[in-house]
Amino acid sequence: MPITNNPNRPVANVPLSDLKGKEIPQDDKKIASTPSHDITMNTDYMMRDGSKLNMPDFKLKLRNIEDPGAKDKIIDMPQADIDKIKKGKDFEKSLGKLIEANKAYLNPSKDDLLATLPEGERSNYAYNNIIGRRNEKFFDEAGALLNKTNLTGDEAKDARRALNFAHRDAFRGRAVDFDRADTGSYWSYGKDAPFTHIYDKMLKSLPEGDPKRESIQNELDFIFTKKYVTSGKVDENNAEKTMGVIAIDKNSRDVVSMTKGSETGLNASYETLKVPADAGEHAGKAVYRDGDKHYFAGGSTEVPADLVSKLESKPANDIVFRKLKDDEKLRENFRYDWNGNRMMDTEKINTGWWGHCDIKATMETILTDMKGSGGVNEFNSASGKTTNYSRADQLEGLASLLNHGDGYVVDGQRRAVTISPSEFAGARFDDRPTSMSVELGGRNLDLQVRVKGLKKGEESLDLNKTFATKIVDDKMESFTDNPDIKRVERGDTNFIDGSKMTISGTTDGYSFDDMGRPVESKTPFTIDPNAAEGERQLIATNLRDLQSRELERVYFDPTTKEISVVDTQFVKNAEGKFEAKEGDARVMGKMTGVELGREMTGGDDIEGKLELLKEAIRSGDKMATDSDAREEVWNGEVHRIKEETAWRSPDGKWERVDIKVDATFGTNKVGTFLHKLDDEGKIIDTAEVKPAVDFYWKDRPRVSPVVVDRGNVYINKAMTERGVVDLGEGMMSSLGAMRDLNDLVYLGLKSKNNEAAYTIVHEGKRLVYDNKADWEADVKKLGGEIPAED
Repeated sequence: MPITNNPNRPVANVPLSDLKGKEIPQDDKKIASTPSHDITMNTDYMMRDGSKLNMPDFKLKLRNIEDPGAKDKIIDMPQADIDKIKKGKDFEKSLGKLIEANKAYLNPSKDDLLATLPEGERSNYAYNNIIGRRNEKFFDEAGALLNKTNLTGDEAKDARRALNFAHRDAFRGRAVDFDRADTGSYWSYGKDAPFTHIYDKMLKSLPEGDPKRESIQNELDFIFTKKYVTSGKVDENNAEKTMGVIAIDKNSRDVVSMTKGSETGLNASYETLKVPADAGEHAGKAVYRDGDKHYFAGGSTEVPADLVSKLESKPANDIVFRKLKDDEKLRENFRYDWNGNRMMDTEKINTGWWGHCDIKATMETILTDMKGSGGVNEFNSASGKTTNYSRADQLEGLASLLNHGDGYVVDGQRRAVTISPSEFAGARFDDRPTSMSVELGGRNLDLQVRVKGLKKGEESLDLNKTFATKIVDDKMESFTDNPDIKRVERGDTNFIDGSKMTISGTTDGYSFDDMGRPVESKTPFTIDPNAAEGERQLIATNLRDLQSRELERVYFDPTTKEISVVDTQFVKNAEGKFEAKEGDARVMGKMTGVELGREMTGGDDIEGKLELLKEAIRSGDKMATDSDAREEVWNGEVHRIKEETAWRSPDGKWERVDIKVDATFGTNKVGTFLHKLDDEGKIIDTAEVKPAVDFYWKDRPRVSPVVVDRGNVYINKAMTERGVVDLGEGMMSSLGAMRDLNDLVYLGLKSKNNEAAYTIVHEGKRLVYDNKADWEADVKKLGGEIPAED
């Protein structure tokens, strides 16, 4: 159980009833609201002994903004006027008059509409949501009106076409502005930006021995090890210098050293070093190695030479990182497998653009930027410490909470599931290699390559058009399906038959350099189906055994059209350098066909994209987007969307729509859709002529250590893997740490006037104060000191 007070403090026995603060709610009343969402922060579960367990639980619900001008009925046309509608054109004309007559209601000025709402409800979300509902109701009634006419056949189709055109056009031609939020950070991996600061403050606020410290320390260990890179690039062969943190053993908290021999080779192992207990004045001191020198932990004092040979070594297998202390220094050439691929990469891992823009975007789409927070001043009676948490700390707390994600495992199972709504439209572009499947009689050999060019005869082909699912005409007024597309996988990888094409590209695998280190292999090749002679070409490499430096080389012989595989091992020569030694070739068969699969930057999941755009425009529920169409991901909230009908064919069978998107990391992103329409003007097929962005998405996470629903127990995967939540004996203390974080976030979301909140943690409870004077009086009553203001 968590420590509720420090018995050594003279004020340990001050009862809660003597304090003026009010307990923060820990039930279903723990709700904070933004303009668009209500956020519940707790769920109560009944324990077997009949007691309640207050579970920190972040849940979202889209708010329903009441329309003060709502009408029971918008269209009221006498039956006599309905009977006068004899043709489709008559209905189109009547519909136009109805739209004009209700223009002020369907599309009022923002200022006029918001003036009718309570002050706290005035937002872009409220405006977009209300006029969206009004327009949807109007066109529902217009459809009902059409059904009351006697129109049939082509006249009914013409009327229905006019209705569908008008319905879509009602939401086009105007910019839809969304409420903006700004967290001020995307918590990048660099510049001391990851969310460590709030946990560091929480840790320091607790007394030594408080079991909640373990949960907080585990979170810090994870962040410093996996999300903290001050240089913008991780060099796994110089990890400490490029990460900006020092390696320690997670269990002992001692600085680790690489074992002898780990300076080279594919992997490294580690040890902790300590002076023996009988070694005089330095007995028991921890030591670390830097190159050939040894230093006492916590500084840069060198270990006397006579002690070095006596140092005790203990293997260290659980390596984490932390910031430097005192006079410690980062070590050159400290090796660490940061990305967990079981080898030391020779290429630096570029983390310069890595961060948590997805979390920033989620927080901003639900408007949780805490713009009204003035921070929190907290006094902990158990430690006697006062801590100030700024708005930036509170935002960091929410970001770190959401970083635990919505991945849950059902108790007793291993597969992760999600339990909250998340919408994603358009597969993310990852710059994956081209899949080249070589047909060898009755079987296929799948290879990973980089296709650079294709030719049919002497004609060079446009790769984007060749792999596109739709063929759009030069005027962008019609399209047909691409008959060469065989199938689509992973949402954005399109496959074609490349058997009759000349294929130029490079390999996309691994080899080894003369020092025995794995390096990327990018060897050029050309496969020409018409070639009758030529030297065999390397077309792929497959890594087989990293430790023994073994791989397969795949060759194509243009003379025989045979594909062969050669086992290859890199071994040291007489000069001590590694070189390739090939074994005998195994002929796999003659190439009888080739299939190519290429990842696309647009034209993927068009239906999903259109649906998310429609939902955002018509409901006001903001979404996010990745503004970079290439492999770098820059997620950001959408600020504005504008759709325009750029062209519609005279026969009503085609329409081209331009879209402009402004988002956090990209403004004026322009795209084009070309729609194919049926006789009634409904969209039946679409080509994405130009993607405005890479993908659209909307995440409405539910984040809790444990969720119980319909008899299933869902356990947060990230929290348990990081050791943030202990489901064993330490459960209550780890939940207590999460509740502390939850409380700080809740206070930030509740604050609206930019004034600081005041709170005291005493006897395991958190009290909140209405004013500073009462808080200061109770802090003094508990033996605390009021820190001087800056």
